[in-house]
Amino acid sequence: MLTSTLAPFGWTLIAMQAASATPVAPTYLSRADVVAGLVDGQPWNMANTDGRNGRIRFNADGTGAIESPIQRRIRWTTDSNRFCMRMGFLLGTRCFQATRISTGFQGYTDGRASVRFTR
Repeated sequence: MLTSTLAPFGWTLIAMQAASATPVAPTYLSRADVVAGLVDGQPWNMANTDGRNGRIRFNADGTGAIESPIQRRIRWTTDSNRFCMRMGFLLGTRCFQATRISTGFQGYTDGRASVRFTR
């Protein structure tokens, strides 16, 4: 008899665990909001999820620069609500969607966190 009274409770726990394991898709900012926030000519600390870090700056004229660990001029554009950084032949183009965080922006590529810009 004990099993019959605990069975519904057990299924409820399993359902709750399954629901908590499902990631919630972030609400991405519009391209205008991302541009207004990132593009100010001031350096950002950039941290990639692969462990690479540096400083980067975006200018209003569509240019910018990686300032460390290497120095390289870049160009930026938008594509729908994605912000794209063209970093040259060797580094390619990298696009992301963004959400606002307390210290800056979190970028997502294909729905996964990929880069963070903070100050």
